[in-house]
Amino acid sequence: MLATRRLGLVAFAWLICQTGHATANACWKELHFAASNSWVAATTVIQYQTMATATAVAELQGATALPVLPATSSAIGKIHVTFSAARSQGELDTWFDPGNGAVLQSLRTTQGRDRRQKLYRFASDGVWRERREPAPASGWIPTNSRQIAYPVTISTDDPVITPLMLIDHAARLVRDAQTNSSTHLVFTDTQLYRVTLELGPEQNLAAKFTLVEDGRETPMNESRAARRVSINAQLLGTEPEQDRFSLLELSGELAIDIDVRTAIPLRIQGSTYLGVVPVAITKAVLERNCQP
Repeated sequence: MLATRRLGLVAFAWLICQTGHATANACWKELHFAASNSWVAATTVIQYQTMATATAVAELQGATALPVLPATSSAIGKIHVTFSAARSQGELDTWFDPGNGAVLQSLRTTQGRDRRQKLYRFASDGVWRERREPAPASGWIPTNSRQIAYPVTISTDDPVITPLMLIDHAARLVRDAQTNSSTHLVFTDTQLYRVTLELGPEQNLAAKFTLVEDGRETPMNESRAARRVSINAQLLGTEPEQDRFSLLELSGELAIDIDVRTAIPLRIQGSTYLGVVPVAITKAVLERNCQP
């Protein structure tokens, strides 16, 4: 069961339906990844959307009366994830401000034998973390709540994001090609990290996936020019590290291989306690009339 839970977000199909300027990669519409080993295979679907601030605020306020960062844009970005692996299923919702990229709220619901919810509300000085268990009749009841103060002062020019949002920043680094690195404040389950993305040299990467452009499907089985973006995380503050920094349940030497032409993430590299689990793209759907 533990193996299933940990692999739940490792093998995934990623769906991004985007509007406006909420992400760096206007060509992305739908990205599918797959991963499995001899133990288990899993899938995850990630949907992206933008919504009017008033609609998003209603969703944020519906979660709890606790304060959340004010939005700087007329729209709010939302990433909705559904994941499934054997007897473990769940959802992950992340609301963020597309104006400055700051995460506003995250809510993870896990079904199956270990049903639970985790709510994260992001403020200027810290994060409200609330764990919930199923209520006897319906809904959820808080069982453990606490305010986690940031160990450093956060400025609006250096917003806090989640590990999931690093993938878009890695693609932006390759697409823009204006600098070889970028730094980000990233909050995990309970701790804050300063993460540096470092751009490596161009390399050829064997890729096998279906590329959909303007409604036309083209099977791709070729060597493609890619650049590897390494992820280096440094824990902030004086508290000891509680859990290793991870991206989609992968930890260790983390890296993302980004396609040079389309900025599509072709592969995500990392490891679990079961060893290295290959995560590679299987299908990419680009927006119509897009010039990557």
